[in-house]
Amino acid sequence: MIAAMSELHATTPAAPFQAAKPFSGQAITAFILSLLWLGGIGSIVGLFLSISAMRETRDGRRAGQGLAVAALILSVLGLLSLGLMIVFIASAGNDLSNQFNDVNSQLGH
Repeated sequence: MIAAMSELHATTPAAPFQAAKPFSGQAITAFILSLLWLGGIGSIVGLFLSISAMRETRDGRRAGQGLAVAALILSVLGLLSLGLMIVFIASAGNDLSNQFNDVNSQLGH
C-alpha cells in the first residue's frame, strides 16, 4: 500500500508555478473608506469605488472581488445609517423647536 502511494506520488507531475494576481487597489481603497465612514463621505466614495472595483475584478485578471463586495455592503450600511441619523436629527430639531415655541408663548413673547 505504501509502495503504491509512493509510486502515485512520484508519477504525479508538479503543478506549474503561477504568479499571484495583482490585487485591485480600488477594492482596498473602497473597503477602507467604507469602513472608516467619515461622516458618510467615506460611504459615498466607497460605494462608487466598490462598484468600479467589482467591474475591474470581474474578468479575473485582478484579485479582490470579495473585498469589493464587502466594501459595497459596508457602504450601503453606512449610507443607511447616515439616512437614519438625518431623520433622527431632523425629528429632534423639530421637537426642540416646538418646545421652544411653547416656552416662548408661555412667557408671553
